[in-house]
Amino acid sequence: MTMRLPKSPKTFILAALALPILAAPPASAQALGAVSQVLQLRESTPQDVVILRRTGAVQVARTYDWLMPGDRIQVKGAGAAATVFDIAAHRSVRVIVTDGPKAVGGTPPGGYSQAADDFFQGFSTLFNTPRRPIAVETQARGADVSPPLLVDALLPSGPQSLPRGQAGLALFWRGAAGQVTLAVTGGAVVAQAPASTYASAVLPTPPLDGAYGLSVGSAALNWSVTTVDAASVPEPPWMLGGHSASDPERVVRAAWILRGGPVRWRLFAASELAALSDRNYAAERLWQALQSGEFFGAAGLPSPVPPS
Repeated sequence: MTMRLPKSPKTFILAALALPILAAPPASAQALGAVSQVLQLRESTPQDVVILRRTGAVQVARTYDWLMPGDRIQVKGAGAAATVFDIAAHRSVRVIVTDGPKAVGGTPPGGYSQAADDFFQGFSTLFNTPRRPIAVETQARGADVSPPLLVDALLPSGPQSLPRGQAGLALFWRGAAGQVTLAVTGGAVVAQAPASTYASAVLPTPPLDGAYGLSVGSAALNWSVTTVDAASVPEPPWMLGGHSASDPERVVRAAWILRGGPVRWRLFAASELAALSDRNYAAERLWQALQSGEFFGAAGLPSPVPPS
């Protein structure tokens, strides 16, 4: 009996497809619309565990396969088993032969258009490859020289806008770790996060309203942050004046902003992905790509010139 596992334990939250899926949407669409995903298989032969697609197709189950609404998984071999991750419930479910054909997963996260899905196909490589590790960034001690703090090309220093009432920020940079500070312009500190082991931070804040200074380290990196009316948040052209309200719409809007939307809204976009990452696979994978520095390649963008 063999056991098929993901290549890395870190890939289980948003694993990529190892091979194309029969009668299923492309990987990026699945990241938005899937209800569950195969994490682990225990089997003697490949036919011991199969997926019964809603369309009537039957396929051999593979690690990282996504289950869409209406799909079921069935364990046929005695002693075989499958572990499937339920996205809505955020828990793993073990399926064995006595369960028969079993649907795993709740209501799919609907609410995104075909145009949004078409745009998201540009990120296919991100959802079809193992995730890149996030580098551990630490400040040196003693006589060692700390690596410098550098802005990321996706989030250059300068003005950033947030919708009035925004609570919580997420940002990323390159080089060393550093303390993150948000303060009222010319006034008191509003929120602060100590240096971690990564060149990124999620900063809890009260609802924001006004003008602020955001810095990393001893003001080595700086952004000026101003809150504006929520109606000013830029929307992708396919929204036709509408507002991104569902989780998938918000994820695609954030990806659109980061890929080529207004630069001054990129702090907001990163914060959206971080906020949604605990309940949306695509958001989690994109937020991780920002932290690991693989977003440019995943989005089909040319590699940025390293900041000087």
